[in-house]
Order: sequence, then structure tokens, then C-alpha cells
Amino acid sequence: MKKEDPAGEAEIKARERLRILAASLRAAAKHPGQAESIHRLRVSIRRFTQLLRVYHGPSSPIRFSHSHKMRRHLKGLMDLCGAARNCDIAVEVLAEAGVPADLALEKQLDQRRARAGRELAELLTEGEARAGMRHWREWLTAKSGHATVTVADVLPSLSHKFFAAGRAAAKAGADFDRMHKFRLLVKRYRYTLEILGVKAGSPQLETLRGLQERLGAVNDCVTTAGLIDDMDLSGAAKRKIKAALHRLLARRTADFRAYLAQITEDRMKIYILRHAEAELRGPGVAEAARKLTPDGKRELRSVLRLAGDAGVEPEVILTSPWTRALETALAARDAFGVKQAIETKSLLPDVLPAQIWGEIRSLRPLKEIMVVGHEPHLSRLAAFLLEAPVAIDMKKAAIVRIDVQEREGPPRGVLKWMLTPKLASGK
Repeated sequence: MKKEDPAGEAEIKARERLRILAASLRAAAKHPGQAESIHRLRVSIRRFTQLLRVYHGPSSPIRFSHSHKMRRHLKGLMDLCGAARNCDIAVEVLAEAGVPADLALEKQLDQRRARAGRELAELLTEGEARAGMRHWREWLTAKSGHATVTVADVLPSLSHKFFAAGRAAAKAGADFDRMHKFRLLVKRYRYTLEILGVKAGSPQLETLRGLQERLGAVNDCVTTAGLIDDMDLSGAAKRKIKAALHRLLARRTADFRAYLAQITEDRMKIYILRHAEAELRGPGVAEAARKLTPDGKRELRSVLRLAGDAGVEPEVILTSPWTRALETALAARDAFGVKQAIETKSLLPDVLPAQIWGEIRSLRPLKEIMVVGHEPHLSRLAAFLLEAPVAIDMKKAAIVRIDVQEREGPPRGVLKWMLTPKLASGK
């Protein structure tokens, strides 16, 4: 995931999402009766709709001239796709619930599914799908002079909503409307991270995918029960089917709560790494351009090697964009096998610690995060995380581990250890 999102890269992402959406539209128009084509269309619509949410407003590097019209059209498609998908999934849910085969029930589901497929086919012919996508691509333009949509712009607000909804859904006795709201936010959060560059298969996305699957399984039970209410069946038959669905729903809800407890019970580990020794500032060398010295690189390697032996495994690295910090971060990335090193101005020396804390929280549910920067900012950050007026002597190339609570509110950090170049060298 990159901190900066140049307009050219944003336009490439948008056009790629449009291409995938267009392919999904054509496939659904050609095969409206296939469950897989409907599923892929729903996913591509959700991903593209979230892209429209992320890239909006005056600071967006791209612009869709008719975004409101696009979103209204996509909502209509989602409603029809949802009607078809509910019938498709009901068959699987009823089978897992142990409901015996019933020809009358199957016939009614088939009729509903066929009607939804016809309505979708009427709205979405293959030719119209091609023409519509051509217009949408024409509506997309890059804005000159607007270069960035940052992590700080997008994730803090969404993260706050995500965790608030998660707490509400996790409470004993929470209704299924709260779980549904959380499910939608999980999808938005996951798709936003993908837009910002988090790679498929990353721990963060896999955790969100696990949540999404379990909440989706709960929602499928509730939706299927609603379909049964509308079926032309006897009262006794409905009660028997809904009792079986209720048992399955209880199992799926318990699975969701157990998974949520598992991913939220641990504290987040924050590793604070100061850059290694850098060259002195000389004539013509800007403060931000100072590079690491050979001795600094050597000390850094010894610290990183010992940290790795101690079990340090950051999932992502946040770093100041200044050269000496960036070189330090890249060395740590290679040493720990980290996929992502994110440059952020929140780690520059004169920025308030609360700003980087906001970015750290927005990256949850990651469990281990490393930040690389400068003094005195890092000492102030440590004091902020510990909520104590402490002074920490952050030597160059030193690492401090602070564990913080994962939930909303103050960090409530606990200082676990510090590793310095002197300790790493055994002197």
C-alpha cells in the first residue's frame, strides 16, 4: 500500500475497476441464470461503488462527471442481482439446515429465480452493457494539480465506523440489523484497503475476508427465513423449516462471535525504530536528503538481526519520507520480509503524535506495526502511547516495543522492551 496516490495511478485503478465491471455486466447479460455470473457482478459493483466513495470531493485526483447517475444505476442492478442471488443461496442454506427436499418449495424458489433473471435481462442486454460502459469510461478524467488521496484522508473515519459497528454487533443479544450493518462496513473497509494498494492475501485482508464470510453466512440464514415467510406453504411446514434455519443461524452466529473475539482479544504491538546514523548536513545537502553512513547501516543490520531473533514480525512499516528514515525502513522491510512500507508525513519531526496514532489505528486489524522516524518526534510518540510524561532516550537505530489496546479510545500502552545498537553488538 502506498501513502501517495498520484492522479495517474488513481485513473489506472478506476479504469481497471471499470473494465472488470464491464466484463461482469456482459457476462451477467449473457447468462442471467448463472449464479456465478450474478455473484461476480455483485462483487464488481460493490468494489466500483466503493471506489466512487473513496475518490470523491475536491481533493480527489480523478473525477466522474456523472457519479450520482452511475451510483443510482448500480443500485438498481444490485437490487435485481440480490433478488436472484437470494434464491440461489436459499437452496444451499436449506440443504445445510437439513430441510428435507420439497418439490413445492423448490418450484416456488425456481419461479422467483426465473422472474428475477428475466427482470435483470430486460434491464441489462449485452449491447446496452457495452454502450453504457463506453459512456462511463468517457466520464472519467484525471484532475491536473490534484495528486493525492491519502490513508489519512480515507481510513480514520471509516475505521471509526467499522469498529463502532463491530462492537455493536458483538454484544450479546445484538439484532441482525446490527450484524448486517457491520457486514456492509466490513466490505467497504476491505475494498477500500484494496483500492489503497493492500495486496490480496495480506493478513489484514484475510482477517476481513474471514469476518465477511461469517457475517454473510448469518445474513444468508436471515434472508432465507424471510423468503420462507413469503412462500405459499402451510403454517406447519413454515414452522418446521424456520426451526431448522434457527438452529443453523445459532451455529453461524456463534462462529462469528468466536472469530471476532479471536481477532480482537490481543493487543497491538507497535515497534518504534529511529533511523540509523546519517551523514552530516553539508553544503548543498538538504536536511531531508541526508543518507545513512556505512557505520549506521552496520549498526542497523545488527539491531534488525537481533530483533528478528526476538520474534519481531511487523506486518506493515510506516516511515517518514526523509531519506535516512526511508533507507532505515527499507532495510527493516527486507530484514523482516514485510510487503509494505508506507511513506507518511505524519512521521516528520514537527508533527503531533496524535496524527500518526490515528493512522496506526486505521490499519487495524493488523497486530504488529513498525514506525520509522526521527527524534524528538519518536520520544514524544512513545510518551503519547504510554500516556505518561516519560523521557525515552531513543538512540539511533534503536527499537522500542510498546503494546497498546486494540479498541477505540486512548492507546493505554505498555512498554515491553528497548533494543539498542550497543545491546545488539554485545558491548
